[in-house]
Amino acid sequence: MFGGVEQLGHSDGQGGADGRFDGHFVQGHVDGVGAVRRFERVGTDYVLEIRAPRALMKYIVEKGSIAVDGISLTVAAVGRDPGGML
Repeated sequence: MFGGVEQLGHSDGQGGADGRFDGHFVQGHVDGVGAVRRFERVGTDYVLEIRAPRALMKYIVEKGSIAVDGISLTVAAVGRDPGGML
């Protein structure tokens, strides 16, 4: 995942759907595939910039969500780059 980024987060073992867990399930279908353009630590935060397909940009909104490798992420900002930068 993202060239070693998995070392930066918390990882729990696999659990059953009938047990307790924090968070939520991500389900649905894939509307498009983006490309990670930037991933870096800025202060106490991490910034992840993704170039999404231009045709999908009208559906991606600030405070909405996207999924990357099955991980749900909140969109902090949507760039105005006509190429589709989040």
